[in-house]
Amino acid sequence: MKKDIDLVVVGDSNVDVIISGLDSLPVLGTEKLATGFDIVMGGSSTIFACGAAKLGLKTGFIGKLGDDGYGKIVMSTLKKYKVDTSAIVIDPKIKTGVTISLTYPNDRAFLTYLGSISDFKLNDIDYNYINRARHMHLSAFFLQTGLQRDVPNLFKRVKKMGLTTSFDTGFDPEEKWDSGVYNVLKNTDIFLPNEIESTALSKKSEPEAALDVLVKYVNIAAIKLGSKGSIAMDNKMNKVNRNSHKIKVVDTTGAGDSFNAGFIYGFLNGKDIGACLEYGNACGALSAMRIGGATSCPSINEVKLFMNSSK
Repeated sequence: MKKDIDLVVVGDSNVDVIISGLDSLPVLGTEKLATGFDIVMGGSSTIFACGAAKLGLKTGFIGKLGDDGYGKIVMSTLKKYKVDTSAIVIDPKIKTGVTISLTYPNDRAFLTYLGSISDFKLNDIDYNYINRARHMHLSAFFLQTGLQRDVPNLFKRVKKMGLTTSFDTGFDPEEKWDSGVYNVLKNTDIFLPNEIESTALSKKSEPEAALDVLVKYVNIAAIKLGSKGSIAMDNKMNKVNRNSHKIKVVDTTGAGDSFNAGFIYGFLNGKDIGACLEYGNACGALSAMRIGGATSCPSINEVKLFMNSSK
């Protein structure tokens, strides 16, 4: 089959209600004032898809939405950034998922109503559509309870179809850090956890030790370290690290997804893992300098200018 899509993204789709300008978490029985408020498309997978499309990758998305106002926000945002939405399932019997994001200068906290995220299942996935792509990515594994048990078989089948794959589990709200992740990694080319996720999954205390464990299952493991940059290793035991950029952080929502988009952009353009980390770091930094998820994802021209100015 003709490969007319660079990247197909399978996963969660919802809206983010972003409340910013807080100096601490709210306390029961009290009231805090915020300085910023936005309602935007959220979802780790959808933000990643928009980030990849803005970098110039031909990107399609497979997911599930309710037939409601929030679902329309997601669809219109994906279309705005030229992500193909023809494989998205619209179900009038469910509500689109919502995440409330409380953002602080260097961190954030989330409250999520899963809705369409947990209702997304294996029979909603069009394999003929996936077969049009060179690469498949899946994010937010722990949130997708309706799909979770079938993700290992999804990755196995996609690998047999000849695609390369990437995977980002996201945070486990139950903090069990199990649910078959290692069965997915057996058919994963690129694993993209952050520092907390990598150490929790590997049961190691430091990211570098986590990297040594995770790379035994995948071709490339790359760990996002926030203000400390990022590290990666391939299955030939080549380890590299790249420092972060000095920036004024505005909102970290979606910064990890932007990093992922930059890394996969580099990978699909034949770059080595060091260069992939550099693209990822630049995308993550530019995202963190702006409010929002998809709206903060940079274009490839912005990334190149930023990388050149940071040398």
